[in-house]
Amino acid sequence: FYLPENLYIIGTMNQADRSIGAFDAALRRRFAWYKLDFSVSRLQQMLEGKGKDLPEEFAKLLPEFIRRAHQLNHLIASGRSKIDGPKNALPLSAEHCIGHTWFAEIVGILESQGHRNGQICTLHLERLWLYFLQPQLEDALGFEALNFEDQLTEMRVFFTKAL
Repeated sequence: FYLPENLYIIGTMNQADRSIGAFDAALRRRFAWYKLDFSVSRLQQMLEGKGKDLPEEFAKLLPEFIRRAHQLNHLIASGRSKIDGPKNALPLSAEHCIGHTWFAEIVGILESQGHRNGQICTLHLERLWLYFLQPQLEDALGFEALNFEDQLTEMRVFFTKAL
């Protein structure tokens, strides 16, 4: 049996996976770890790459969409549900920020809806929220998610407003 020297095994873990302490500790002792946080530049690269076949209008909306994604993660990191809201209104922190790959799903949503004009409308943002972003936040909140429905709604309204 032989493994080539250039073989790399890449594993991912989210916050929920860390609850299996012994397994987590064993993995951490045996492998190198690289934390991959949300990145504005990576999101821009992903959107430009995935959206290269979309009309020019898509590229015009990217800066505002990326700014909105960054602002949403700022809310999450501070535990706020809205820009002018109190800190720690939600039991969230920087550990719960949503990765750039989830936001890049907007391209697939545009393509699946047949909207080839490149416009990102409220409907597209609502679908991104419902199918990709909200489940991440609900997972982070765990069983307490039902107690924070109002705050999640405030975040949804903020994120899905017209660009």
